[in-house]
Amino acid sequence: MSSFKYFGLLFVVILGFSGTRVLAVEQVSQVVTLAEGWNMVSTPMVLESHEFSAPESAENFDIYMLDATHSTGWATMADLGQTEFTPLYGYFINNKTDSVQILTFNYDTALDPNEKFFQRTFAEEGWYSIGVANDEYAKDQSADKVDTDNPSKILSLMTGSYDLVVDFTNADYMMNRRSVAVSDPWKMVVPIDIDSLNDFRETKGYAVYIKEGGVKYIGAQNDPAVGDVTDQEDELIVFNSTNDLDATTLLIENDSESEWHTVFVFGLDSGNSDDDIEIASIPIQIELSTSSYAGVIDAANLVIGGVTYDNFTVSDAASASPILTFDLDSATLYSGEKMEVELKLRFKALDFENQGMTVQASINNVDDIVSETIEADQISGTAVGKAHTLVAEGILVPVDGFSSEVDTLGTNDTIGEFTLEFEVTAIEGDFYITDNASTSATDGVTFTVDGTIGTGSVSASLTSSADEDTAGVFTVREGETETFTLVVTVDPQNTGTFKVALDGIWYSTNELGTGGDEYVITNASDFDTAPQSIQGS
Repeated sequence: MSSFKYFGLLFVVILGFSGTRVLAVEQVSQVVTLAEGWNMVSTPMVLESHEFSAPESAENFDIYMLDATHSTGWATMADLGQTEFTPLYGYFINNKTDSVQILTFNYDTALDPNEKFFQRTFAEEGWYSIGVANDEYAKDQSADKVDTDNPSKILSLMTGSYDLVVDFTNADYMMNRRSVAVSDPWKMVVPIDIDSLNDFRETKGYAVYIKEGGVKYIGAQNDPAVGDVTDQEDELIVFNSTNDLDATTLLIENDSESEWHTVFVFGLDSGNSDDDIEIASIPIQIELSTSSYAGVIDAANLVIGGVTYDNFTVSDAASASPILTFDLDSATLYSGEKMEVELKLRFKALDFENQGMTVQASINNVDDIVSETIEADQISGTAVGKAHTLVAEGILVPVDGFSSEVDTLGTNDTIGEFTLEFEVTAIEGDFYITDNASTSATDGVTFTVDGTIGTGSVSASLTSSADEDTAGVFTVREGETETFTLVVTVDPQNTGTFKVALDGIWYSTNELGTGGDEYVITNASDFDTAPQSIQGS
């Protein structure tokens, strides 16, 4: 078992009447990580002793077993006459210390052959908690996830004698195959589906419903493995998670702080590491299209394996590109496992000028990840999240809803026609936009002409797919998206190159479209036309 830790070697010479016998007594130990709350454990071999990382007291730990022979359905070790964890039994351990603890199994290495065979009889119908002691079929604690359909093999002699089997650790399996934490949802199956359970794994416990009394359950062990056979260099790989969010619109309050929003999900992979990876801190790069961290973000946290980490530092709160470095207090990535990391942000009330801004997170400075168990050159990879748009009450004008065309009219191409098409989405209300369009409008839309017109002329018209509840006023209803088309005609005095850019959209809650606010286009390069050469008139 590659997860064993070996503590010392004691050679004892025993003299007997038949001659001299040399017995190698070696303490072989295996550790089980106990999450906060309930855990389900078992021992695959006979123990010499065990120890908890915190004092083994009623204040710190409760230990129970399912046992139908007791009126409550539960039993303590004392109820069953046990002074030590015993093969074939499953133990519910409630870790009440409010922190992760370690349970160490010290295996007995001086057993006679007959002591390596186990048998247990279920005296009555009902629920029992069981462990796995089957060196031939059970998975080692840290073995891979390749499914071998071992539950049916391990329970083969009980075929027809049980109705249900429960794996209490199923929910955490994909992120940590060794986890013994009792977590929702459990997985309960009937005998015909027994191999749909994850492979039975040593040091985990399970539950079985026995149909009638007298059923026997057996197991056996080999000698604990001797020697360390692992020499793979440990590594940490950062990768893009398939669970990361697509680019989306986040609805932010305009008069109070927002709810928590997930903006980035990435993965950490321990690759072929033989050892667990302890991670002390992770730096997250934030990119804001406008404003600054201090102006937009109220708080941040990372969620890893259900644990929230909110202790972090900000490289420059006045910057639009700060780095948030989270202190993880030694989060553990188990060998051979992957885990996802979720970045959540809570935003301040969104100022009007920041309406439509974007936020993006990434982890590309992996050399700055701090681990207590591996060096920087053992860390690789990158992960880049999508850009998410922040909106409060008002309108949203998405970049991907913009297109443009340019053409020239008149003899010798003396007039330029610039067509800008864009979408407008109403957020948290109906909004009204007049059909006015000019370079200095206070309602409708504003635009800029790039080029020297001289005494020439500029004219514009604005149309839309939106209804006109009032003549000359377009209605964009809450949650709806309408298309607007701005056609700008440029007739310059001077010959030159010209282009047109959308500057802003005035919108109002007034059905006349007046007295509203302006949605300012801050990323002008995304809302302009291609340049067009026009001959002066």
